[in-house]
Parts: sequence; C-alpha cells; structure tokens
Amino acid sequence: MNGIKMSTNNPKVTVVTVTYNAQKYLEQTIKSIIEQDYPNIEYIIIDGGSSDGTIDIIKKYEKYLSYWISEPDSGIYDAMNKAIDAATGEWINFMNAGDSFVSKDTISYLINHLEEKTDLITGDRYSVYENSSKKVLNKASGIKGIKEHGMPSGHQSMLIKFSLMKEYKYSLAYKYASDHDLMLRFYRDNKNFKLINRPISNYLRGGYSDENNIEAYLEILFLMIKYKPYKTNLKELAFFKKFFYYNQPKEIKEGNNLLFSKQLNKITEQYLEFVENNENLLFYGNGTVSRMLLNIDSKKIIGIIDQNDLNQNSLSIPVYPPQCIQDIKYNKIIITVLGREKDIIEYLNKTFFIDVKNILVFNVAKKY
Repeated sequence: MNGIKMSTNNPKVTVVTVTYNAQKYLEQTIKSIIEQDYPNIEYIIIDGGSSDGTIDIIKKYEKYLSYWISEPDSGIYDAMNKAIDAATGEWINFMNAGDSFVSKDTISYLINHLEEKTDLITGDRYSVYENSSKKVLNKASGIKGIKEHGMPSGHQSMLIKFSLMKEYKYSLAYKYASDHDLMLRFYRDNKNFKLINRPISNYLRGGYSDENNIEAYLEILFLMIKYKPYKTNLKELAFFKKFFYYNQPKEIKEGNNLLFSKQLNKITEQYLEFVENNENLLFYGNGTVSRMLLNIDSKKIIGIIDQNDLNQNSLSIPVYPPQCIQDIKYNKIIITVLGREKDIIEYLNKTFFIDVKNILVFNVAKKY
C-alpha cells in the first residue's frame, strides 16, 4: 500500500479518517480525499472495530491507503493518536467519516499558502445536515476564536505541522473536547496560526460531540477556565454568555434546541441562591461544574471535597479528600457531580453521618 500519490518534490500531507460503523458516510469521505489534485498525500484510516460494512468499503479502496487498521479503541482521540503514531507526513489533517474537502484543489491551496513560520493553517467550513440540502457557512475565527471558545475553526479545516502533533498529541483526559485542549495548548505555547478566507471542509453535523453536547460544552468550559486565554472575567466571555437562556433572542429561544442553555442557566440560578442563603459551603467534586461555578462566585466556598482529583483549581480553593470532611467547619455541601447525586448523598450519610438536610443538589432535569 503506497498511498494516494507520492512526490518527493512536495511536502507530504497525511490525511486521517477515523471511523466506527460508518458504512453510510465513509465512501464519500474517501472519494473526497483520493480525488485531491495534490501530488503527495498519505492517507490513513483508523477504524474502531466496526461491525457493519465499513471494513468492506475500506478494502474496496485499499490501494489508495498508506495504512489502515480496525481494532477497538478508547474513543475518537485515542484513534487519532494511533494515526499520529503511524503517520510519516510533514503536515496532517483529520477528515473523519462523513466529512469532506470542499474542492479538489483544497490541499494544494493550503500548501501554497503556507509561510515559513506557519504551525497551523486553517479556513472556514460548511456545516451540512443529513437528509437536508441545508448548508451553513461557519467562518473561521483564528486567534479570536481560541480566546472566545477554544477553537480557531473545525479540525476538518486545519492543516497542522506534523512535528507538533507528534509532540503534543490529543489528551485522552477529555472525551469530547480534546481538540479544544490541543488548540489552547498551541495558543499557550505561542504557536503560529495562519487564517485564510476560504471554505476548506464540509462538516457533517450530528456526530459524537453533537450527540453529547451538554457534556462537550462542560468540558470546553473547564478548558477555558484551565487555560484562561481570555483577559476578561469568564462571565463576560461570549462563549459563556451565549449558553444562557435569558440572553438568547426570542426567535432562537422558540426555534432551537437549547437544552444546554437551559441546563446551565438552571444550575447557575440555583447556585446563586445557594450562596445567597448559606455560609461556609463545600463543593463535592473538583470537576468542570465546580470550576465553572467558582468563576461565577467563590466568596462563600471554603473548600472542595474530591476522592481523586486533589489538584488546586484556578481560584486556589483548597481541595480535600473525603476523610477530612469532619475536620472542616462548614455548614452545607453542594454536590457538583451531575448524575451521581443519589450515590454521593448515600455515601456521605452512611460514611460520615452527614444529615441529608445539609447536602445541596441541583434540580436539573435531562429534558425540558
């Protein structure tokens, strides 16, 4: 297997497609890549052990592939890291099943617009929707986008220097937003981003992150708090503001799925009631929700209880293991681990004899 096209006179570009049970979408992605006019492309497919017809499609186009594998993985970012380990290009792009390049000369265009100091070049993308002719242009925002929400554009529209990807890789600590983590680390380390005013990719909506948008956005909020690329208060950040229901225009409130907006809004409103009506509060959980809330109001939080993560948070609130609870002079505990409230209440009550009246939980429904 020698790849699509090989030429020693042009920088080798590795294109990676990550798949899992993608029979319905994979062929259009493969065609988009093998029809590129760029003369030096290494094409890699990493499949997560599909049980549908995905492998048959991969084998159909095997002669165009430099490398492919089908085996279980730990998620999309684990699969992307496997591709990085197998790649040999100078530049790399991740074009996953269902996504495609906008035109046949896209890679050539990107390569021709590289500059000596470029570490990452990116442009716009179209959001496309299954069984619909709807196509929405999402403008790339470059450095501004990283400061606002952690991404300069979608990863489908990026060409990244491979040496950087080999060095940084995707963090497996995040299930949904490791691409945001990568971009924020690049920004932190002053890597050179180049923005071009041209659509690069078609992005098929409805994938892994879209299906888990609440969890994904919570991870992004955590990362924005962790790296703080913005100079303003988190509450003033456009990314933060746009997910609050009461900040949305009427037509958006009535027309879109604002599950995350409503959930975040409800958590925040309840939290502000908790801190208004109580003193000397503890958080149970040192994760995304607790760190987000601390950036909203931390004055009455005296500590955080966490079984595993004892790292200090961005506001230097002390973090204690559960066995220290009885040594802390607190009034009430706020559970910030969503979805496990019942188990945690039972644990605190049976292990430390904490009255359930002194445990506060967020009344957040999964659906509205």
